[in-house]
Amino acid sequence: MEAWILENGIFFRLGIFISLFLLFGLWEVFLPDHSSPFSKTTRWTSNIILVILNNVFIRILFPISAIGIAELAATKQFGVLRMLDLSHELYFLIGFIFLDLIIYIQHVLFHSIPILWKLHQMHHADLELDVTSGTRFHPLEILLSMLIKFSAILFIGATPFTVLVFE
Repeated sequence: MEAWILENGIFFRLGIFISLFLLFGLWEVFLPDHSSPFSKTTRWTSNIILVILNNVFIRILFPISAIGIAELAATKQFGVLRMLDLSHELYFLIGFIFLDLIIYIQHVLFHSIPILWKLHQMHHADLELDVTSGTRFHPLEILLSMLIKFSAILFIGATPFTVLVFE
């Protein structure tokens, strides 16, 4: 199962994203917790277009994915964890927690450093909070985030499966 998931990682991730997005989107449409003065169609269209543009932008700049970076780390034996004799479960757990910590620190820095806040502010500047707000990011923030994530994966030596589950 793990090999199939890794081989089809992009489709697996995309399937999970689209399924959850549709589930929560339908929930918001049919069971809203409030009425909105803003057009959901206009907001959702602009936010979804931004997601698509960001993904195209990232795929052009980074033809390799985070899972690909993890495969490179495994092939070249990069990473601090590779120096330790750990069980697969512990290796997974430490890698997952480390990646989560790094992304948390990144988020704190994007809120704390003025120039990074200018980029991150786009995420918080949505007219209303809904399912599309969590996908709304400035392209330069996505770029920096990918560089940070790639560096963390190489540093720790996270396995491709750990990265897939984390993402």
